[in-house]
Amino acid sequence: MNYREIAEQIAGEDSHTLPNGDVVRFRSDIDEHTTLADFDCYGRTEWVRTGWQGAVRPANMDGCAEIIDRGNGSVLWWQPPVEDRAERRQWHTDKAYQRAMREVVTDCHRYGFRVYVVELCRGTDAYGRPVVVAVETLGGFEPCARPEDVLETLTDMVRELLEQAVAA
Repeated sequence: MNYREIAEQIAGEDSHTLPNGDVVRFRSDIDEHTTLADFDCYGRTEWVRTGWQGAVRPANMDGCAEIIDRGNGSVLWWQPPVEDRAERRQWHTDKAYQRAMREVVTDCHRYGFRVYVVELCRGTDAYGRPVVVAVETLGGFEPCARPEDVLETLTDMVRELLEQAVAA
């Protein structure tokens, strides 16, 4: 059984029917349990109320910090993940890196993280809906992940799901 082919098919919003009639399907939902604060690799964010002084940068952030969102009399400050001299140099000299990090953090803030769910369905219930008999779930994915990364993750999830189903 080629797990990669199954992953490619279900990543395209289709389901895959196995030779025994079972169906593998995929969905991506909002991950309500993961935030930017759960990862060091994105830096830090902090909402600050604006007042007569304007948008004052939080004391725990330095000159690399920038505002990435505004709303309801507040601003969202973002401190990029620069901890040492080498990272600081990269941040100030590599504009492509700056742009990519800013884009990822902004997307995660705006759209939230994603949770991937791969289900194995067998038969249908009285209403004609598929019956889920096994499930693999992983969360904490960037909302605009590269398709090849999603496919690699789905391949692993399909393998785990089907091996779990065979063992049961």
